[in-house]
Amino acid sequence: MDRKDRDGHSEDALSSVVLENIKARLIHAFRAAAEPKEESQRSGSRSCSTSIRRCLQANEELRRAQIDGALTWLRSELQEMRSQDLQLARTCWGSTPRSRG
Repeated sequence: MDRKDRDGHSEDALSSVVLENIKARLIHAFRAAAEPKEESQRSGSRSCSTSIRRCLQANEELRRAQIDGALTWLRSELQEMRSQDLQLARTCWGSTPRSRG
C-alpha cells in the first residue's frame, strides 16, 4: 500500500470515528430532549402511558433514521470532496512545468 492509499484510508477511518461521535451525541441529545416529556406524561392513566411510550419509541426510531440519513449524506459529500481534492492535486501536479535537468 503506497502513502496515498494509507493517507486516504486513515482519513476515511478518522472521518468515520468523527461521524460516529456526532451520531452518538445527536442521539443522546434527542433522547435527553424527549425524557422530560415522558416524565410529565407518567402522571396520566396506564393506557395513555402505553400509547405515549409507543409514540415516543416511534419518534426515537424516526430521529435515528433521520440521523443515519444525514450521516450517509455527509459521508458521500466528504467522499466527493476527497475525490475532487485528488483530481485537483493531479491537475496541479500535471500542469506544473518540469525542470530540465
